Amino acid sequence: GSLQHFMHLMLDTQTLNRLNAAAGENDVVFRIGGDEFCILTDSTDKAYAESIAEQIKAKNGEEVSFEGVSCPLTLHVYTVTLGEKCRWYNKLFQGLHDAIENGKIEEDKKE
Repeated sequence: GSLQHFMHLMLDTQTLNRLNAAAGENDVVFRIGGDEFCILTDSTDKAYAESIAEQIKAKNGEEVSFEGVSCPLTLHVYTVTLGEKCRWYNKLFQGLHDAIENGKIEEDKKE
């Protein structure tokens, strides 16, 4: 219903806010699709990407609110180095898809 749609929009907005807060000045934040988002950086420093991921994870479970509605927000975060894959649009999105799938597999192994 409309409440469920409202909650989804609220969580998407709050997710983008959280990602933008962690992203660097030259990083690009965007929605891949569904409830999957990306921070794309031109940095080759893995520690930089992991520091962004840690900032995002540190806020997991914090309440987010919008127009009087609140709920906890937890984000699953994966880092990946795409390297030369980024030269073409379709390769970029294939690399992002692979990163998400591999992250889910690794997460399942931990459980």
